[in-house]
Amino acid sequence: MTQARAKIVQKHSKRYSPERFIPGDFVTLKIPWEDRASTDNQRIYCRVVKESHPNRYQLQTKYGILATHYPIKELLRIPENACDTAQNQLHDAPTKQVCSDQFALVLAMAVLCIA
Repeated sequence: MTQARAKIVQKHSKRYSPERFIPGDFVTLKIPWEDRASTDNQRIYCRVVKESHPNRYQLQTKYGILATHYPIKELLRIPENACDTAQNQLHDAPTKQVCSDQFALVLAMAVLCIA
């Protein structure tokens, strides 16, 4: 109970600053439960392309750049020692092709079902 209380105090403190990402950082994006089956991954690997608005980021998946810009609360930073998997997945990712979020998620789920 005291850990939860300390976390809430830290989150709502005036000195709290949300985590910031810079272009090139590897993150995971939370997939809404409506868009996935119970056996699908809950997150998808992404690379931060740019900060489009304060606390909102444009992301690149292995299927292209997502059209929607996502807030910080839906992103988790991938630790430096675990970035190899994300780098391998995003190595040949299209850099100019903008795709809808739904299209990228459908492709990701189709690949997971085939593999």
